[in-house]
Amino acid sequence: AIAEIVRLRRTYAKIDVLNLLIGGDCIEGDGNIFPGQAHEIDQDFVEQAIKFGPERFAGAVLFLLSIFPKIRVRATPGNHGRQGKFTAMRNNADSLFYEIVRLCVKVANPEAEKRIEWDLPLDRAPGDEWFSSFKICDKWGGLLVHGDQIRGLLGFPWYGYGKKVAGWASCLPPFDYVFAGHFHTQAAFDLHGRHVLSTGSPESDNAYAKENMAASGSPKQRMCFFNKKYGLISDNPLHLSDISPNR
Repeated sequence: AIAEIVRLRRTYAKIDVLNLLIGGDCIEGDGNIFPGQAHEIDQDFVEQAIKFGPERFAGAVLFLLSIFPKIRVRATPGNHGRQGKFTAMRNNADSLFYEIVRLCVKVANPEAEKRIEWDLPLDRAPGDEWFSSFKICDKWGGLLVHGDQIRGLLGFPWYGYGKKVAGWASCLPPFDYVFAGHFHTQAAFDLHGRHVLSTGSPESDNAYAKENMAASGSPKQRMCFFNKKYGLISDNPLHLSDISPNR
């Protein structure tokens, strides 16, 4: 889908750089998030983070390099990768997984690595692992977070977003766009002169989310296009499975 969308847009626009945003929860923990969690996963931590996951992610990065001259990979850890309530944030399984992915890309194609910039949690100072602050089109500011920092009211996080975005605007580098996930729900809205892009999840059959949070969005990601003058000019949902009308 990405290749086809970019091919069509290149008939009238120059597209050279991809900001690849990875918002966490790439690794599912084995018992630290909710009771019985270990019994709801089909691969343990080692299989996810070492045996199977890095090959998939590194392959995706290398495929995207065949479409874009330059890629900037930015990542944050999610709450499902934490090792427990009392361990350091830097020990998050997502953060360790990203380092393995980076190494796999470098080993698989050393020359391609020259066209990739990495901003991973362990590249940042201790305490700053949870967010990535960056520039889009050398002008517009972006902020990537996982989203577990945002509290929801009865499962709906819109008030929580308003409170957090206003607070982050006062203490983090300037930003115009906030990218988050966590809630498995695709949404876009304005807050305090900034635009929030809450992205869906590739996962849609989480038993815990269905039972306890009544949350089960259709699996999707998003692809956005920006230009220097107007910022966000196009927001495209990428459906990861067949969808059909409710009946």
